[in-house]
Amino acid sequence: MLLRKMSEEVKATAVYSLIIVLGFILSCVVYFTVSDVEDTTKALIERQMPALSVIRQIMASVSEQERVLYEYYTTTEETLYWKSFAAAKNDTFHHSNTLSGLIADKSMLFELRSGLKTINDAASAFQVNMISDNTSWDLARQQLSDISHQRREIIKLLVVLEQTTDVDVTTGYQNTLLKLNNTNTTIMIYSLAIIFVALVTGWYLRVYFRVSRSNKRLAQFTQRNPHPIVSLNQYNDIIYSNPATKKMLAVHKDSNLKEADLIPQSFLKQSFDAKKKTEFVRIEHTLANLSLSCEIHWLSDLNVFDIHISDITEEKKAKQKLNFQAFHCPETALQNGYKLSQVLDYKVLDDAEFSLGLLEMRDYNHFVAGHGVESTRELIRCMASRLHNSVSESEHDIELFKLSEKSFAFVIEANMLEQQIKTFCQQVEKEMEEPLYTDFGEFNIELDIGFCAFPVHAKKANKLMQYAQMALDEAIELEHTSFRYFNHQLSEQLNNTLKITGWLRSATDNNELSLVYQPQLDIDGNRMIGMETLIRWHHGDSYISPVDFIPIAEQTGLIIEIGHWLLMEACAMAKELIDQGHDNLVLAINISPRQFRHPQFLSMIEQVLQDTQLVPAQLELEITEGVILYNEAETIAVLHQLKAMGIQLSIDDFGTGYSSLSYLKQFPIDKLKIDQSFIKNLHSNDEDKAIVQAIINLGKNLGLKIIAEGVEEQMHYDYLKSLHCDEIQGYWYSRPLDKESFTSFVETHTGN
Repeated sequence: MLLRKMSEEVKATAVYSLIIVLGFILSCVVYFTVSDVEDTTKALIERQMPALSVIRQIMASVSEQERVLYEYYTTTEETLYWKSFAAAKNDTFHHSNTLSGLIADKSMLFELRSGLKTINDAASAFQVNMISDNTSWDLARQQLSDISHQRREIIKLLVVLEQTTDVDVTTGYQNTLLKLNNTNTTIMIYSLAIIFVALVTGWYLRVYFRVSRSNKRLAQFTQRNPHPIVSLNQYNDIIYSNPATKKMLAVHKDSNLKEADLIPQSFLKQSFDAKKKTEFVRIEHTLANLSLSCEIHWLSDLNVFDIHISDITEEKKAKQKLNFQAFHCPETALQNGYKLSQVLDYKVLDDAEFSLGLLEMRDYNHFVAGHGVESTRELIRCMASRLHNSVSESEHDIELFKLSEKSFAFVIEANMLEQQIKTFCQQVEKEMEEPLYTDFGEFNIELDIGFCAFPVHAKKANKLMQYAQMALDEAIELEHTSFRYFNHQLSEQLNNTLKITGWLRSATDNNELSLVYQPQLDIDGNRMIGMETLIRWHHGDSYISPVDFIPIAEQTGLIIEIGHWLLMEACAMAKELIDQGHDNLVLAINISPRQFRHPQFLSMIEQVLQDTQLVPAQLELEITEGVILYNEAETIAVLHQLKAMGIQLSIDDFGTGYSSLSYLKQFPIDKLKIDQSFIKNLHSNDEDKAIVQAIINLGKNLGLKIIAEGVEEQMHYDYLKSLHCDEIQGYWYSRPLDKESFTSFVETHTGN
């Protein structure tokens, strides 16, 4: 009864007092729970979890020490010990010191440090052995074995530490979860109680405040609304406007504007009955330099229209800016690749003839490497500006796009023949030949351009881009031209390349590759002294020439796998012949540029020789001039390591590349091979004779052996013999032979 007599205010005060008391109690519970969780979490964060991380880092560092020592043993590179091993040793020492502050078990820490010291002492002894004049390799292997054993013991110890710490982390984590769950339950109960109290209180308060609050807000809505609001009757008369309407007119520069001008004229011109058919409509319109959005509501009970007006000028500008950024390159303001895709789609739908061209700056990557990124960006901006001016001054209707850092695109809206396109590109190239001046200096650039046409070459946008890219790639590949116009032969070549690539990936697994051997003749001794290994590929019923598939293997990287297979097969065959008593033969194998530059090339050669037991002196690696000139310092190092193994080295196709006396002087080469292109017409071409004589004289003066390939005529042999050429190979002596035929040939021509 007493509660019924209490006023509504007293009831509200009592309810909120209860809420405050419950809140205080909850705060205390949460505070003490959080303190416990904080202590547990602090232990996890400051000691246990860091300890897990440090343990794993010690494992990694100890393993790294062992790995470096094994690599040092393999390569004998002393810097590995002083740099890599020392760095790993320092990491291990640092982590073990850190762990001592995190782990309470001092006995295990002592055992860990003892093990680490044992490894370091063994490593020092290993280093002394390795740098001594008489290195004991058996001792080195035993030292490495001891280090590996000690490393495993340390890992076992660390695993025990890790498991112990992990148990502590798991226990702490579970305790934390339990406390948090209890806290969540308490909070949930409190929340439900608050909701119940709030519902009861809200019921009382809503009845009291609802009417007054609603009336007050409704009364002030239109007056305080920052957007103009006008009411329009059936005669298009404005019967009400709020202060924001007059404010918009006041700040506008044109003082002759009236309230009616804010309303879309298209709406005012409609009949009253037509307007009423739609209870709500949104109309955007432009007023002087303003963009306005009008939401028009039909109020049937008042028989008027309420019009809410918003200034969307900035929003429009922002959308336009975003739209511009989405379809334009920010650095050059040219349309980008997304816009090009749209344009191509629209033009294909319109079915109007046009041409698509792709343009690229030649040697872009070399320019970046030589001049830097910022200088290159500035150059591209200047290049884009000149291209834009060139296109603007053209008599053709042309759109220019920037696709990437180095590439642009043209869309020419005209039915232009190949010669017309070529003439246009020549004009562009001529203008671009003039020096470009930037803040970083004066530069000259060259271009590569590829073009295709719609609908002559393709009727889909993606195909047009593909064919234009094919033409551009062809222009890039060709050394003496910068322009290519697409033809379907390019597409057929690409499809054929893709097809051969697919077949080639499984060629070794399907036993489709085979080797043939071409005998080599010592002219003075008139005896067989070796053979060159050549690869053949029979796919199904087809024979695929090495001229067709070797370049593809080189481009795709498949040459690494194929080259390894070839080395293994050829060396194994040579070893069989040597075991049969033909120990004077040398096996010659051509090494591709990509294979030579592979980081595991040397180790692969060593492994093949070890697996086949072939004597290194009976292996000759033929290397082209392009490989030698790719990276002179690195090439010298690799060649000297090959010579240190005892392998013979020769330069293949000598005279067809960038021949240089400097590398013949610097590199440890044993033999020069005269390319068959100089031998083919030797009997009738005086220039070829002069070149062959010059190569032989050069080789003799440098103390190198000379071998000529492609010797097919008796007069070729006679002439080479008269010049004292050392060796020959070719059809005059023998065509390439399969393994069985070659074995018979060896038996016949060596007398064994």
